[in-house]
Amino acid sequence: MNATQLSRRHLLGAGAAAIALPWLESLVPRLSAGEPVETAPASSGPRNRLVCICFAHGVCNQQWYPAETGTDWQLTPSLMPLGDVKKRCTIFTGFNHRETRDSIGHEGTDSWLTGRKMPASGISMDQVAAAACRGATRFESLQLGPSAGTGTRGRSLTCSFNASGIQLPAMASPRALFSRLFTADTAPARAALSAQLTERRSVLDALVKTIGTMQCDLPSADRGRLDQYLESVRSVELQVAREQAWCQVPKPKGPEAGSIDLAVVNGPDHGAWLAVMYQLIVLAFATDATRVVTFCTMSELTNGGSWPELGIASDHGISHHNGQARNLELIAKRDHRGMSLLTEKLLRPLQDLHEGGESALDRTMILYGSGMNNSLGLDNGTGVHSGRKLPLLLAGGERCGIKQGSHVRLADDDGPPLANVYLTMLRAFGSKAERFADSTGTLRELTA
Repeated sequence: MNATQLSRRHLLGAGAAAIALPWLESLVPRLSAGEPVETAPASSGPRNRLVCICFAHGVCNQQWYPAETGTDWQLTPSLMPLGDVKKRCTIFTGFNHRETRDSIGHEGTDSWLTGRKMPASGISMDQVAAAACRGATRFESLQLGPSAGTGTRGRSLTCSFNASGIQLPAMASPRALFSRLFTADTAPARAALSAQLTERRSVLDALVKTIGTMQCDLPSADRGRLDQYLESVRSVELQVAREQAWCQVPKPKGPEAGSIDLAVVNGPDHGAWLAVMYQLIVLAFATDATRVVTFCTMSELTNGGSWPELGIASDHGISHHNGQARNLELIAKRDHRGMSLLTEKLLRPLQDLHEGGESALDRTMILYGSGMNNSLGLDNGTGVHSGRKLPLLLAGGERCGIKQGSHVRLADDDGPPLANVYLTMLRAFGSKAERFADSTGTLRELTA
C-alpha cells in the first residue's frame, strides 16, 4: 500500500498546535505521540485544591518519623514546627511505589507522582486531578520547580507528567510567576493572542478533516493509533477553546509587586526562594487562578540548593552522610527548616484564608514528601539511597472528605501501595478515577 501523506502545511500546523502525529507503520516519517488527556466537565462544586510538594534527598529518618501510631503520635524534632497544625496532618511511614521502589533513589522525583518508571512514565496524579476541574480556572495547573524546564532522568525539575508520560515544564522565577498570575495583558497583546488561537483552531480543524480521509486507507493497527491521536487533537481543541474563553477575561488584581521579594532566585538562598514561592501559591489559590499546583523544590543530584543560615553549601552532598553525626545533624536542621517554611508560609496562611465560611485549608490537600529514602529502612543507615519507605505528610482537605490527625505506619513493604494514598486524594478532590497506577483501592485510614 502506498504511504498516505499529510501536506506540509498540516504538519507545520500541528507543530504550531503543540501536537504531533503518532508513529504509524504505514507512514514514512517517524514522529512522536501526542497528548491524550481525559476530558471532563468543569467542576461546579466547591473549590477543592491540591498542592504536591516534592523535596530532594530524603530526610534524617530518626528525627522525622514518630514512634507512636494512630492519633496519639507525637511531634518529632523535624515535625515540631507544625505545632497545632499537627491535628490537620497525617504522617505516612513505610509507603512506596512497587514498580520503582528498587530504582536508584535519586530517580525518585521522576516517579513520585506517577508510580511509574521513566522513560515509560504514565500520567501524574496532579494531572488526573486537574482534568477533574477542567475549565474552572484560568490555569488548569501550575508546575513549579528549582529551574525552568523539565530536567533529565534523575535530575527532574518537575513532578508533572501528561497522559502520554511527557514531563510538563516548570517555572522557577517568582517574578515570571507573579506576572503570569497578575500582570494585565495589553489590548494589542490580547488581540494578537486571540488571532493566534483562532489560527490554531483552523489548523486543528484541517488536521481532523485530513485524518478522517486517511483512516479508510490504513491497516487496523494504524487506525487504532490514529484514533488515539485524534483523542489528543480533541484535547488540544478543548485547550484552545478554554484559552480563547479566558483571553478576554481580565486577570485578578494582585498585591503590590513590592510587597513580595520577586527578585529572589533559587540557589544562593534556597529557603528565601521557597518562602516566596509558597506565598505565590497562596495568592494563586486566593484568586482562584488555579486549583492544582506541583512544586519540585530541588533537583536530585544537584550540588546547588544551599541553606546559608544552616551552614549547608550542598544539599546533595550531605545526603551521602555515611552515618556521620555532623551530616545527620545538618540534614535534621534542613528538615526542620523546610517544615517551618511549609507551616508558616503555606499551611497557616491557607488556614487563615477564609472563603464561604470555610478555611481554605479545609478545601486544600497539601502533599509534602520526598521520592527518596536516605536508608533502606527507617533508621538513619549509612546514606544508601532507596525508593523504599518514603517520607510523606498530607495536610488539610478535611472538607474534601480527608480524615486527618493520624500516623499511618505499614508493617512491611507489601502493604498498600502509595498509589492508594493518591487514589484516595483524587476521589476526595472530585475525580471519578477508579484506579491510579498500581492502586488496589482507597486507604481507609484517610476516609472520613
